[in-house]
Amino acid sequence: MIKVVSASDGDDRLLAEYKKRGLRPYHVFIASSLALFRRYGALNLGVMTISMEEVGQRLAAIALDETPALCSRRLEEVLGRLNEMLGLNSVLLLSTRGNVIEVKAGRDTCRICPKGVGELELPGDLCPYLGLIKGFLSTVKGVKLELVDPQEPVRKEGAYCVIRYAVSERT
Repeated sequence: MIKVVSASDGDDRLLAEYKKRGLRPYHVFIASSLALFRRYGALNLGVMTISMEEVGQRLAAIALDETPALCSRRLEEVLGRLNEMLGLNSVLLLSTRGNVIEVKAGRDTCRICPKGVGELELPGDLCPYLGLIKGFLSTVKGVKLELVDPQEPVRKEGAYCVIRYAVSERT
């Protein structure tokens, strides 16, 4: 027997975010899973970052297989390809200054945020972008990236979450 369940008052916020952010069901699946893994003690930022870096590397292999010339494209285009693959955010910007790559992600438009979409209530960051973007860009461009500020890996600046990577060497 299939039980019919209707939306409760607690689902109103999720449904509002679903519509506002242009979410797909898989976005809710990802963000909610991450938030719940954290809530129940099975996930922390370190594990998230390392795991997502490997996911980024795997996605890079797919992207390079589909578009071998991707490695010769500008960084903005490479990040755009990752965003195109997953529909991460409608506002995802990249800029470079010297050896620093800065990624700005729209806070209210992120589709996999464990807090904004997954309703994570615990304090602290749990941003999957940290490792995901690092793994993808590093693999496609053949560079080694490190967080500029590991103590504050994601900075909130107005409407953006900002992540800064330093290019430390070519691999």
